[in-house]
Amino acid sequence: MKRAPPDLRRLAACAALALGLSARVEAADRPDQAFVVHNYGLREGLPQASVTDVVHDASGRLWATTFGGLSSYDGVEFERY
Repeated sequence: MKRAPPDLRRLAACAALALGLSARVEAADRPDQAFVVHNYGLREGLPQASVTDVVHDASGRLWATTFGGLSSYDGVEFERY
């Protein structure tokens, strides 16, 4: 697979940083809004600890790809495929 030119990679990195900073600023503007972070790993049912991609489908299920396989999360438990 052909790699993107360095300038394009640099632009993508700057855009990602800008989006992350803008989300952080927006959250700071609304102190009444709480953000909760949950960490999931092998103990919770992922086939491998390193997740390479996550997708949220229309039914509310999260799908996570790892080098160990595909998993879905329904808000309660992981199912491995």
